[in-house]
Amino acid sequence: MIFPKIAILSLLSLSSFVISLPTPTLNNQEGLARRWYEDHKRHHPSAGENARPSPSVSGGAKRKAKKPIPSTTSNEDGNGSSQPLLGAAEDLTRCPAQQMACPVSPMTDVQLAQSNADTPYECILPQEDLYSCGGCTTLGTGLDCTAIPGVLSVSCAIGSCNVHSCKPGFTVTSDGQGCVEVITSSANSTVLSTEQTPSVNTTESATSPVATDAPTSSVESAAAPSSTV
Repeated sequence: MIFPKIAILSLLSLSSFVISLPTPTLNNQEGLARRWYEDHKRHHPSAGENARPSPSVSGGAKRKAKKPIPSTTSNEDGNGSSQPLLGAAEDLTRCPAQQMACPVSPMTDVQLAQSNADTPYECILPQEDLYSCGGCTTLGTGLDCTAIPGVLSVSCAIGSCNVHSCKPGFTVTSDGQGCVEVITSSANSTVLSTEQTPSVNTTESATSPVATDAPTSSVESAAAPSSTV
């Protein structure tokens, strides 16, 4: 009975000795990973404990892209709400879709910046308006097709003036958007006629001595009676 007890005690002591031995780390990937994780957790706090953003793959901190700064081409009306400036490509607060709000009177950039809701304006179709083709004529962004020099028949299509015919003395340009003055040959013909006029006068002066023979013949006829006596 004593021997089995001694054997059991020896086995228990041996097992406790084996358990107390340090865990070998050579070629033990799981143990190394566990130790690295515990050491990293001890010296590097988690994302919840640190306010700084976690580094990205490239090494830089992740940042949200900033929104573009809104354009300042707007002013406030009498109610304090912002609205586009006159001449904006789209102004649904003043005009229907595809129309443009243009000031009635010509304005400079300074005057445009100082405009408000009380500034008179008109809604136009810049794609086909004959007097504000392509933009606001009062702001210098459009063109009055009827003011083209020498134009007779014109239209506005897709924001460009199309000249169909011109007044006498003008012809349509190659791009069809204007008139150019035509130089006729009438001036050259006038110069030629003035150069030929002196030659005619010279011929008449050369033939004028023929008329001086008349007195000579009259002298001869007067001497005829004397011979008969």
